[in-house]
Amino acid sequence: MSNIFKSQRLAAALLLGAISLFGQGSTPGTQVSQPAPEFPAVGLATTETAQVNVTNIAGPGPGPGLAPSCAGDIELYATDAKSGLDIFIQGAGFSVTSGQTFSVTLPYSRTGSSAPRQLVHAVINNATHTLTAQNPVPPLCTLESSLEIFDTSTGVVHSVVRGEIPQKTPYQQKMNTTSASVDPATSPFRRDVGRAYLAMVTPLR
Repeated sequence: MSNIFKSQRLAAALLLGAISLFGQGSTPGTQVSQPAPEFPAVGLATTETAQVNVTNIAGPGPGPGLAPSCAGDIELYATDAKSGLDIFIQGAGFSVTSGQTFSVTLPYSRTGSSAPRQLVHAVINNATHTLTAQNPVPPLCTLESSLEIFDTSTGVVHSVVRGEIPQKTPYQQKMNTTSASVDPATSPFRRDVGRAYLAMVTPLR
């Protein structure tokens, strides 16, 4: 099944879900955000650069006013060797339409580390959208992401990590269903509590 066909089916499902949501009495102003791909921490050698890529592969929507668009931000962190805490290095916002790609790079020199190898990781945050009666669904977004590690001087790629949407526990799925119309600021469940870094590492040969 092609990515475009999948995205069209997803768009139709979102539209039907939104109609159902409003039909059940939910008021305009509900805030929604699609799950964001996640990465594990990776090691960066002194001669290497990390690069995060995000691409919106969503195809045309099933109706007018449903143009594909993914928005959010990418944050890059370095892990302190002593405390194990993450230190924010840099971030950038992105907005990509169908077929567009946005990238952020982090060379080892920017981590501020003097060790031969520095642990870094990337975080993607998808934008939150407020639903209205006129716009009952968020913009179409099917985000593919990857984290590359390559030689800073030659550009030779050493490895690629594909971002993965974390699998939710039954409790999280239940909370997402029952609190669809709850203000996220006051909800007892916070999506960002506890991160599970799930990814598939694909070394290049």
